[in-house]
Amino acid sequence: MAWSFQELADWAAFPERLACFEADLLAVAACPWPETGDGLRRCAEAVAGAGADGVQAQLWSAALASRLLHPERAPAWATDWLTASFSPGDVGLPFSWAELFRWSWSAAPFVVGAEGRGRLIHALAGRGDGDERPLLPYWAADKLGPSSIRGVEEAARAARRQPGHADRRFFFWPQVRFSRRRQSCDGGSLGLAAYLGFIGEPGDARVVATGVVGGGETVGGVERLRRKYRAVPSGHAFLYSPAVGAALPDCDGAGARAYAVGTLREARFISRFHGAGCDDQLHRLYRARGNATAVAQLLDEVPGEALALIERNEGLVAESFSAGFSEMGLKVLIDIVMRGVLDYANHADMLHVVMDGLTREVVAGTAALGGLPPAQLCELKARWFSMRGDAAKSDRWSRLSADYAAHLSARDRRQWLLIRLHGGLVNRHHNRYDFTPEVPEDFLGELEKLENVCSLYERTYGHGSPDMEELAALYGTLAQHFAFCGPEYFGQVERCAGLCRRCFKGADLLPADRSRSYLLFAALDAGEDAAARQALVEYLGGESLDAVAQDDPQRVFKLFAAVRYAVDSGRGFPGVLDFARAASASEPEGFFAGYPWNLILCGLARLIRGEDRERAGVLLDRAWEISLAGEATVQAMALVPLSWRLELGMKDDALQGMTATTLDRLRGLDELCLDHFRPVLEAPDWQRALAEVVARRSRLFPFTYR
Repeated sequence: MAWSFQELADWAAFPERLACFEADLLAVAACPWPETGDGLRRCAEAVAGAGADGVQAQLWSAALASRLLHPERAPAWATDWLTASFSPGDVGLPFSWAELFRWSWSAAPFVVGAEGRGRLIHALAGRGDGDERPLLPYWAADKLGPSSIRGVEEAARAARRQPGHADRRFFFWPQVRFSRRRQSCDGGSLGLAAYLGFIGEPGDARVVATGVVGGGETVGGVERLRRKYRAVPSGHAFLYSPAVGAALPDCDGAGARAYAVGTLREARFISRFHGAGCDDQLHRLYRARGNATAVAQLLDEVPGEALALIERNEGLVAESFSAGFSEMGLKVLIDIVMRGVLDYANHADMLHVVMDGLTREVVAGTAALGGLPPAQLCELKARWFSMRGDAAKSDRWSRLSADYAAHLSARDRRQWLLIRLHGGLVNRHHNRYDFTPEVPEDFLGELEKLENVCSLYERTYGHGSPDMEELAALYGTLAQHFAFCGPEYFGQVERCAGLCRRCFKGADLLPADRSRSYLLFAALDAGEDAAARQALVEYLGGESLDAVAQDDPQRVFKLFAAVRYAVDSGRGFPGVLDFARAASASEPEGFFAGYPWNLILCGLARLIRGEDRERAGVLLDRAWEISLAGEATVQAMALVPLSWRLELGMKDDALQGMTATTLDRLRGLDELCLDHFRPVLEAPDWQRALAEVVARRSRLFPFTYR
C-alpha cells in the first residue's frame, strides 16, 4: 500500500508498533520520495533512534529498490543519500554502488500461497555484465526455501537461452521482511517471474507471474492458484500455468485479468504487451499464430498501433501468413485489405503489417487455391505501393498481377480489371508527376459498361444496382484524375464528383466522402472559394475547422484539408491557428511522420510565420525531412518546403545545402516523369531552381501534392 516517509517517522515514536509498518515498505513502487533530502534524513534518524534494526534495513532496501526500478522518479539528491547512508552489503546485495547503478533492473512480482492466503511479493530482477556473482542476496538461504532457490537458478538458465542473453549475469532480489526469522516462500513457482524479469519483461509491476521454469519452453503448473489469484491487485495481469485451475479466470478476485500461459514465449508475449488497451484480443491473436485464417479474422479487432508493435517484436502476422491460407481466410483478408485501402487514414498501421506479410512467396502459395485471389492480392499490393509513392515497386506488383490474371475466367478477369482501373491512373500518371488529361480507353470502356448496366438495372427494378458502388468509385477516380490536371479542368472535377455522390443518393459512404475532398482541393487550386467552402463543410460533416484541428490529429486527411483551406483562403480560424502554435511549440520530429504531414507542416508554418518566424522555419525543415524519408513521389515534394523557405526570406547556407541534396535526389528518381521538373533541374543555380518552384508551384505540385 502507499506510504510516506513522514508517516514512518511518526510511527517511529512508538517502537513497539513500528514493525507493523515494515510490510508497507515492501511495496517499492509506492515509495514516495520527499521533496528534499532533509525529510528522508529525519525519517531515517527517527527509525534508527527507535532501535528497530529490521525496519531500518527495510527502509534502505525500499529506497534503493525504488531508485533502481524507477530512476526517473528519484530526485537528484537520492543517489548521494543512498551511498552515504549504507552499503549494498547492509541489505544483502553482492554489488558495489557503481555496479548496481550500471545494471538494468525490472520489476518481477510473484505470489505465494502459504499460510492459508495469497501474498504478493515484490521483487527486482537485474541483468548486466561483469564478473560471476551470486544469483541471490546473501540472506537468500534464510528467507527462501531450497526449491525457490532452484527455481531462480532454472530461470537464469532459461534466460540465457534467449538471444542476446547467453553471457549476461543475472540477480534476483525479492523484497522480504528482515525482521522475520521464518522463510518467506518455498517452491519453484517464482521461476516464471524471475525469468521474465531477467530478460527485461515486463518493465513495471503490473504483470504478476507464477509458474515453474525447467529445461524447455514449457511452463510447469503450480498449486494454490485461486488464493494466489486473489492476492493480485486490480488492473494487473496474472500469468499462470494451465496445468491446474482451468476455471481460474472466473474466480472472485480483485479484478486482475488472468492468462493461462503454456510456454515461455506466450508468457513473454503477454507480459510485453499487457496494457496496450486490448489485452484479450492480443492474447487471442497470439493463440491464433500459425493459422493465417484465424489471424486474418482478428486483424480488425486489434488496434493498428498495437498490431504494428507486435509485428516489430514478434513477426506473428508474417509467420502466420507463411503457413498458408484457406479459401475463407483469403476472402476475409482481401475484404479487410480492400476496406483498409479505401480508408487508408484509419488503417495505415494495419496495412503496413499486412502488406509486409504478403510476400511473393505467400501470394504464390494462394495460387494453389485457384481463382481470383492471387491477382487481387498483387493488385492491392501495387495500389499500396502507389499510395506510398513507390512507383517502381507498384509497377512490379502490377506486372505480377497481370501474369496471374492471364489465366482467369472472363467473369473473374472483369472483377480484377475493376480493381486495377482504380489504381492505374494514380500509379501510371499522378504518382509519376505525369498530369496529362487523357483518360485511358480501357477505363472509359469499363465506365461506359457500368453506366449502361446501372441505368438498365434501375429502370428495371426501380432501385440502385449492386454495381453502383463500383461505378461511384470510378467516378471518384476520374474526379481525382482531372483535379491533378489543373484549374481548367475544374468543371470536369465538379461533374465527376457530383456523379459519384449521386450514385449513393446522399448516403455518407467513403467514395462519396473522398469525392468531397477532391472537390475541395480542386476548388482551392481553381480559386473557386465558394465551391471550396461548400465542399469543406460537406467533407467535415458539419464540424467546424476549429473542431477538426482540436479533436484528433490522427484524422490526418481532414486536418490536411482544414489547414490547406485556412492557408489558401486567408481566413482566420482560431482552432487551426492554435493547433499550428501547439505544433510549432513541440518537437516536430517526435509527432509527425509521412505524407501528408509534410504538407500539413508547410501549411502550419505559413500560418505562424508572422508571429514566430523561427518556429515556422523549424516546421519547414521537418517537412523537408519527412519528404526525403518517403518514397519517390513524396521525395519530390521536398521542393515545396524549400520553396516556402525561400519565399519567406529564410535564405541561408543551410537552404543552399538542402536544395542541392534535394535536386541530386530528384535527378536520380528515374521512375518519375522528370520532364515535369525540367525548368527546375535545368536552372543555372540553386536559387534560380527554387525561384522556378515558387513561380510554378501550383503546376509542379497540383491538387493534394502541396
